[in-house]
Amino acid sequence: MDGYSAFGASITRNGSKQTFSCPAPVALIADLEVIETAPAGMNASGYADLLAKVNAGADWLVADALGVERIDTTAWKMMHNRLRPWIDNPDGVRQID
Repeated sequence: MDGYSAFGASITRNGSKQTFSCPAPVALIADLEVIETAPAGMNASGYADLLAKVNAGADWLVADALGVERIDTTAWKMMHNRLRPWIDNPDGVRQID
């Protein structure tokens, strides 16, 4: 789940979720043993969040083609050049691999 490292925060305000700009953290530390022992539903949710990068990438391609938002090649390479191997093993998530 990449929300911890985002430049925006989803906060409930006046009864509805809204995204507010905020500074992103300089660093993020994750304990892999804690992640490994998390409830299956939490790891499945994280995997689903990763799968959403496919649609997000398609949205970005369309936005770039329409001149709405240019693709940042550094950000694109960081995510989409590695995405396939990360999502190719859904059974591994279930088996805590």
